[in-house]
Amino acid sequence: MIHICAAFVRNLEYLNLLEVLIVCPGSMATGKYLEAQVKNYFDFRVAAVIPSRDVEEFLKSNKIDFVISTVNVRSESVPCVKVQAQLTMNDINAIQNIAFLLGRKENKSENESRYVEQNFLDVMKTFLEKLDASKRDEFFDEVYALMETKIQSTGKSILAQMLDPSKIMIKQEKITWEQGILQAADILEKKGCVGSDYGKKAVENVKEYGDYIIISKGIALAHAGKKEAHVYKDGLSLVMCPEGIEFTEGNIVYLVFCFAVAEEKDYLKLFQEIIALGKTQKKMKDILQQKNVVSLYHSLVF
Repeated sequence: MIHICAAFVRNLEYLNLLEVLIVCPGSMATGKYLEAQVKNYFDFRVAAVIPSRDVEEFLKSNKIDFVISTVNVRSESVPCVKVQAQLTMNDINAIQNIAFLLGRKENKSENESRYVEQNFLDVMKTFLEKLDASKRDEFFDEVYALMETKIQSTGKSILAQMLDPSKIMIKQEKITWEQGILQAADILEKKGCVGSDYGKKAVENVKEYGDYIIISKGIALAHAGKKEAHVYKDGLSLVMCPEGIEFTEGNIVYLVFCFAVAEEKDYLKLFQEIIALGKTQKKMKDILQQKNVVSLYHSLVF
C-alpha cells in the first residue's frame, strides 16, 4: 500500500527539487537503507548520509532544505523530520507535508488540482487504521505473499546467502535486549566478521538513540558503524528468543539480528526480506515454533 501511495508522491511536478540530509545514529547501513527509501518515494536530491554526531558541523558549511533522521536532531536553521528506519505511512505523510511547505510553486490553481494525491493518501491512512484487525492481517498476508513470490522468483534470497545455521542461536530462557545483542555479536566475532568491541558499541547505540533498531514487528536489527568498532567483513547473525525480549516501552522482540558491513554495499533487499518476516502473524508464528537452528533457518528463508 505504501508503494502505491508513494507513486503519487514521487512525480509531483509542482514541487521544487528539494535537497535533504539523511541522518542515522552511527552505522551507515541504517542511513543507506533510509536513503534508498527516500529516493524511491520522493524526488529529492540527497546531499549526504551522515551520522548524527556530524550534523552540526555539516550544516555550518552546507545549505539544505530539511533533515530526515531516525534519531532526534536539534537544529534552529533547518526543519527536521524524525522517522522510522522502515518508513511508515505516517513518516511519508510527515515528509510530504514539509515538502509541500518548502517546495510548492506559486501556481495555486495547479496546486489545488493536485491535492487529489494528498486526499488519496489520507483515505489510505484512514482505511488502514479502521480496518478490522482480522481482515487487516488477511490483507497483509496477501501483500507479503506477493513480495515473497517476487523474492523467490529472482533466485536465492540474500538472507539465505548471508545467514546459515551456524550463525543462528535459539534461547529458550528469558534474556535481556542487551544479552540478545551481545550474543548475536559474539556469533559474528567467532566467525571473524567483527572485533570484540562490536556488540558493546551496538548496545551503546541503543542506549543513546533508543529502540530505532526495531525495524519490524518482533524484529530488531542491531549494528554499529565500522568507524565505531572493528569490522573485518560483512556478516549477519541471529538470536531467537520465543519467550520475547522486552525493549523500551514494552516493545517485544523475538528475533535479534546483528549486522556488520565492512564495505559500502547496498543491502536494501536484505533489509526488505528481514522486515517482511514480521509483517504477517502466520509467518512469525511458524518461525517461533522451530526448535533447532536448521529448521529455523529453512523457516526464515523459504
